[in-house]
Amino acid sequence: MSIDINTSYATRLTWGTSYQPAIQDMMQVVEGFTKPAIDPSDRVGFWDKIRLSFHSRVNIAWKGDGDLHLVIKGSRDPYVVTGHGAGFVMCWRNDVRWSIAQDDDPRKFMIVDSGDYVLAIPDFNHFAREATDSSKLKGGAASSTLSYKQGPLFKKVIMKLSGNVRWMSGLMFQRNVDGGGRSFDFKPHYDVILKNPRFAKAPPGQ
Repeated sequence: MSIDINTSYATRLTWGTSYQPAIQDMMQVVEGFTKPAIDPSDRVGFWDKIRLSFHSRVNIAWKGDGDLHLVIKGSRDPYVVTGHGAGFVMCWRNDVRWSIAQDDDPRKFMIVDSGDYVLAIPDFNHFAREATDSSKLKGGAASSTLSYKQGPLFKKVIMKLSGNVRWMSGLMFQRNVDGGGRSFDFKPHYDVILKNPRFAKAPPGQ
């Protein structure tokens, strides 16, 4: 899938500890899509299911001056967005391209290419003020739109990189082996044969 996004506003993705209860509830719904396993093997984990069921290659490109922001909240309280609750923001600018599963190497699962990259502490004071003023003023929506057009506000810039910046994230799975230790080698999922417990016989001594 190739997706082009044309916007002058920033695309914001937010993550925080306060989202975890909702994420866990959503994962229980996803688990309900698969039938209960009768195979006596250990239960397949959520991350393994993603690896076995994600067969798409996704490429998202932001045209023009649209930015991509990943906001990581610093507080467990979802209503605290200032002070220690602001957290960090990762900002990608200038010709942003987000590629998912474009490479067969699991270490290159997710790649974000951009002209500039900024790691900063966001300033959400204007959002907190608008939340208070909107209940008092009728023109709250207009002021909110104006603040978005002013671009991102950073309280402090921690790091800024320019010139064909590549941010990469991968998944490296490992398993326990007999006799202790761990291994990165796996059997292909199409060689795994599920069996009814009546016919699943372990080798002698195992």
